[in-house]
Amino acid sequence: MPGISGIDLAIQMRAQYPNCEILLFSVQAATLDLLKGARAQGYDFRLLQKPVHPSEFLSEIGQLFTGLLQSLPLAENRRIYSLVQRNPRPRSANPSRQIIMQHRRAH
Repeated sequence: MPGISGIDLAIQMRAQYPNCEILLFSVQAATLDLLKGARAQGYDFRLLQKPVHPSEFLSEIGQLFTGLLQSLPLAENRRIYSLVQRNPRPRSANPSRQIIMQHRRAH
């Protein structure tokens, strides 16, 4: 991105939205050095190297979503669950629903 690195943008986003989950993608090897610098400052972002296989991408999104659900109060989980229930897509095409159901069964 011209003018700012993805890592710097992620740091700014985390400062403004501390509960926002951030997943970075990069094809540049220099990003690893920037990521190490961010970690030294206390930021821990996930980074996927491009090209990313769809199953790896979905796995990472699922992990981020599961972490988000675990950090939310139960009432908010129920609200999200009700929104997902109204989703017209078939159950097999809705991985978010599966994650929510697993989380509800666990709690």
